[in-house]
Amino acid sequence: MVFLLQRREEIASNLKFSRDECGIPEERVSLVLRCYPQFISQKPESLRSLVAKADELGMPRQSRMFMWTLNILQRVSKERFEAKVELMRRFGWSESEFSSAVRKAPTFLGISLDMMRRKMEFLINVVGYTPSFIASQPSILLYSLQKRVIPRFRVTETLKLKGLWTGQCMFTSILVFSNTKFMEKFVLPHKENVPELLDILRVAGTCKGNDTLHLASEDEEGLNLLSNL
Repeated sequence: MVFLLQRREEIASNLKFSRDECGIPEERVSLVLRCYPQFISQKPESLRSLVAKADELGMPRQSRMFMWTLNILQRVSKERFEAKVELMRRFGWSESEFSSAVRKAPTFLGISLDMMRRKMEFLINVVGYTPSFIASQPSILLYSLQKRVIPRFRVTETLKLKGLWTGQCMFTSILVFSNTKFMEKFVLPHKENVPELLDILRVAGTCKGNDTLHLASEDEEGLNLLSNL
């Protein structure tokens, strides 16, 4: 009974702190509460520590990303956070670039170190992006490397080599396309003359049959949730 009363008091304290001191709108608190109820039931001092960390990263409290950043920071240990900072530093990111990337796409903190390394290596060594450009567009790190980034790059490069695409559309924009739109724009118009395009997507697991789109699940958590906050 005492435990339940204590938890109730902690939740009430966290809700009051989030609304009154942090200025977070009720609907944003409610959204995270529905998705991750354990977030608002943590110790009040833990929540205040997370807010202080988000403040250090320069995340404005009025930002729609603020509550999501707190939730991500709660799920990433101090050791993992520091390891991520060090990894990106080795790739050339400055401290300010890292903080900026977190503010724009906080869920990238949840990507494993190995996957982050592989994504950075591909984007830098194969696609040709600079570390600073990636830091300015961190949402590209949220897409599945095997199911979206690599196959779409191979498709567009194949079209360029055959003179069927001018490359005017930036690759970052191509990554945003839904699977259906990507197929309609880059694959289906060339399926007779360049059948290997479908083979590229079949190997990646993003299509099946001759031209039927298969909406393969992505491993990037947070792309949809980010738009809701």
